[in-house]
Amino acid sequence: MNSVKDGLNDWLNELIEEKDTTDKLLNNHITGMKLSQIKLSILDSAFSQIPNNDDMKKEFRRKFVEVHEMRHNELVEIYEERRLELIRQSRYLGKLIQHVEITIREY
Repeated sequence: MNSVKDGLNDWLNELIEEKDTTDKLLNNHITGMKLSQIKLSILDSAFSQIPNNDDMKKEFRRKFVEVHEMRHNELVEIYEERRLELIRQSRYLGKLIQHVEITIREY
């Protein structure tokens, strides 16, 4: 490291990378929830198209619907808390980046 400014620039780059990673995680988290909801809708639609054969409906429900419903319910339980956590993290990093950029201009 040659100077304080170089050190601050290195830190700035690390913060920018961390914010980009956080933003990608947030987008993936939101996309995952949307995808799960769409899958449930598709499964419900497919289930309703199965002929009124109790055994077929039970088997389809057991093999596909129940498995995905369980996964979806687990996702729902953590979704909002994780989404808010990632939003806060991104905002904090954004503010920190702004302050580091301002400080770099002073050197």
